[in-house]
Amino acid sequence: MSGSALKLVPVSVVGAIISLLLAIVIRYRIERLPANILLFETQIFVIPMIYAATFYVFDANTPRNRRDPALLVVTYFCANVVACLVALAFVYLQGLDRLGRGVFGLFAGLQAVISIGSRLLLDRVAAHLFPPRRTLVVGPAAEAQKLLRLLRNANDSRLKPVAVLDTSDGKSEMELDCPVYVGSTALRELARTERVDCVVLVPPYKREGDLFREIAHCRLDGVEVVDAVDVYEAISGRVPLDSVIDYWALFLSLNKIRPVNATLKRAIDLVFSSILVILAAPLMAMIALLIKGLSPGPVLYRQERLGQDGTRFAMIKFRTMIPDAEALTGPVMASANDSRVTPLGRFLREWRLDELPQLMNVLRGEMSLVGPRPEREAFATDFGQRVPVFRRALRRNDAEGTYVYAGWREAIHLYPTRLFVKPGLTGWAQVNYPYASSLAETKEQFEYDLFYLQNQSLLFDMAILLRTVGILIRPTGH
Repeated sequence: MSGSALKLVPVSVVGAIISLLLAIVIRYRIERLPANILLFETQIFVIPMIYAATFYVFDANTPRNRRDPALLVVTYFCANVVACLVALAFVYLQGLDRLGRGVFGLFAGLQAVISIGSRLLLDRVAAHLFPPRRTLVVGPAAEAQKLLRLLRNANDSRLKPVAVLDTSDGKSEMELDCPVYVGSTALRELARTERVDCVVLVPPYKREGDLFREIAHCRLDGVEVVDAVDVYEAISGRVPLDSVIDYWALFLSLNKIRPVNATLKRAIDLVFSSILVILAAPLMAMIALLIKGLSPGPVLYRQERLGQDGTRFAMIKFRTMIPDAEALTGPVMASANDSRVTPLGRFLREWRLDELPQLMNVLRGEMSLVGPRPEREAFATDFGQRVPVFRRALRRNDAEGTYVYAGWREAIHLYPTRLFVKPGLTGWAQVNYPYASSLAETKEQFEYDLFYLQNQSLLFDMAILLRTVGILIRPTGH
């Protein structure tokens, strides 16, 4: 059990005890509280322990850092449901001297509200009460500046940069927001002088013995050493593709991809998509009539997309453009003011109602409710094309350094990894980023997709679905 998670166990226990006592007071009145405490003392002792243990198993006590509030709510809700079932089984094994159904029902509701609310409040309070960790940033000044900017703009970052150790041989003349030092051998002494709690290594990493020894000594002195890529992911919810360039980083990213239970996820897709089809049927019928009456052409539009492992399938949408919109232009990316979009189509895109027919793709197993959005083969080919890579290096008689040819890579690094999982009706990128209409925007959007691949879980999927509901009531699509 990690130290941070351990510190929140007493909070979980106290919260459950308060919920249980409140339920007893509401059900039996305050004057009967002492007698009921003696009567139900076993349950009052054991039930909070069950809840605390369940929260730990669900990883609900992990410090949030940049943890998505929706994910926190979903995690605590599911943990409360499981803990409630376990506690209920324990209560009924107690025989006659047990909590009644009314008391237990009140307790379960109060506990869910108190546990979720107290945790959200605790995260906010902790950010103001506890000082941030003093951080030493180690790496090239140009890359360190990007990390400093990220930490400065992050409202919930617990890292406070106090100094930068420039590993670019002192050639950088950039002005940073904190003192800049040069020389790998000064790392350990600098960490002591600045009372550093954490050292963040910024790629590209300089491979030299002195730096490695200094980092190892810092770690032995109790200073935590972390990768800037991990910090970036925790704060932004994205994988910084510009930093994931070395082969070891490539394999690190791929090894982080955690498979989920495919059978359970498929069952969830079938149940929820069936319910949504039934609920949305009247709305979809009305949209179909409007499309048919307001513009010539078919109601539905089928477009070939790439599914899991690159398999092709026909994705279904409500038609939002004029018929044969790509007859002259060929495949083009969506844009905010596309002249080919009909007035009704613009409304449907704005509220994302054109995506409703894709529930049939989910039912057929071609898509999932949550995952990276399916891509067209033409665009996937462009994004995965090989382009030359340049790096800064010294040439003879060149004191300043220049960019030299270093090899090849994809236009969007690691882009084919999107095909590892089924595409989704919604996804982490969709709830964090608008539609992409250029290569640069697609690259930034893919950073969210890669983060999802590395952190996918059923709870994460549920959090994304919860976030999607919020997106649907705010028209942002096109």
